[in-house]
Amino acid sequence: MTPPQTPPLIDLPLAREICRRHRIGPPVWVSEPMKGMINQSYLFLLENGRQWVCRVNAHDRDLDKIGREAKSYRWLHQVAPDLPLALDYLPDCSKELLPFDYALIPFLKGRGVGEVIESLPIEKRNPLLEEIGRVLRRFHRIRIPFFGNRLDDPRIFPKEASWRDYLQERFDRALTRCEKDLGSPPTWKERLALRFTEGLQALPDTIEPVFLHGDFHYDNLLFVEGDSGALRISGVFDLEWAWWGDAAADLLHLEEAFFFYPQDRAPFLAGYGEAAWPTERLKVYRTLHSLQVLAVGYETTPEPDWSLIARHEERLRLLAEGKNPMEPF
Repeated sequence: MTPPQTPPLIDLPLAREICRRHRIGPPVWVSEPMKGMINQSYLFLLENGRQWVCRVNAHDRDLDKIGREAKSYRWLHQVAPDLPLALDYLPDCSKELLPFDYALIPFLKGRGVGEVIESLPIEKRNPLLEEIGRVLRRFHRIRIPFFGNRLDDPRIFPKEASWRDYLQERFDRALTRCEKDLGSPPTWKERLALRFTEGLQALPDTIEPVFLHGDFHYDNLLFVEGDSGALRISGVFDLEWAWWGDAAADLLHLEEAFFFYPQDRAPFLAGYGEAAWPTERLKVYRTLHSLQVLAVGYETTPEPDWSLIARHEERLRLLAEGKNPMEPF
């Protein structure tokens, strides 16, 4: 039996109201919901021929994801205007037209890296991986005199503060939240806590914080092919989890891709400008990330996301044993 389809949140009349509010011109067509694991997105075709994407925060409506992303876009437009980002970002958090926050973003041309990476011949795939590395390095050249996660922390920390203490505090809070969701201590609690504390020693106590995309992976990248055949990243999007800290933390999702495509790591590193992969540092960041995602899985409504829970609980068990879930063993 085919599962019932979720009705679209936006039809053409509502799209006209949205576009009128933002004064971008009347739409003549609106798509069905576009592919996206979390946010619903719709493509608007305007009367003047321009195309805009409307991103709707329907999943995490209590989180200020659109507001966060709007601030990141505004800031990046000022400090790094050469990045391949949409040049406009029009948020609406009033909940007057929709019961959710949403934003309008100009449609970026290009093909999704995640959609074609498997089929690209090696002579195109490797240069594209190098280009991805160069683009991420451009983000990481943006130095900031403080670090922190704007969603979780009302404070920001000067770069002279202890990075290790900050991560330990976040780990303790995430573990407490997880234990509360479970209703009892997880079986791997003590071992994981010990491994995490040991792993922190592989990290510097103070860092030079950089801008972190927070969700940098193939599915959030677009590319185009020039007349010469050279491939260029034409769009980077989904900045809702952006934060500031150690550049290595931004490699988590790429490490997952390289687990499936190990041949991609070397050309990426060549473009990124590093000779080695920060395996031990990433164990620390993966532990923290999986703990936080596990809590989200338990708190998903109306039912917990059991698939997400199983995946990240297994990763935490492996990490508690000193193994890296994203490395063969």
